[in-house]
Amino acid sequence: MTFKAKLLTVLGAALVATPLAASAQGWGDYGGDWRDRPSFAGYPQFQNEKAHIRGEIREGLREGWLDRDQAGDLLRRLQWVQRREAREFGEHGWNLPYWDRQQIQTSLDQIDRAVDQARDRGDADDGGWR
Repeated sequence: MTFKAKLLTVLGAALVATPLAASAQGWGDYGGDWRDRPSFAGYPQFQNEKAHIRGEIREGLREGWLDRDQAGDLLRRLQWVQRREAREFGEHGWNLPYWDRQQIQTSLDQIDRAVDQARDRGDADDGGWR
């Protein structure tokens, strides 16, 4: 095989492999099912608030003002928001529309407020939680 033929073979293989690798890592087009994108960790504008909520839930368990059931409820609500983000990413990619961004932010604010209310009550009894 000549040098030119080898070069064309290598370049052809690279052109085929690059889109496949990008698609496998979630960098390609946004078509398909959002559940096929395990590498999507969420929109960056929500990462700090989600980390803050998780930290408060851990603190509540450690200090006793949240019980395991309450923490589980809050974490399930947070997971719902994360699934919503993944669905929106599957539909819109990185260009999250304003309305969807506002709905996600409102959901996070409600979860944060619920954690704050549990802390203000100061104990892990049901105290009007449910």
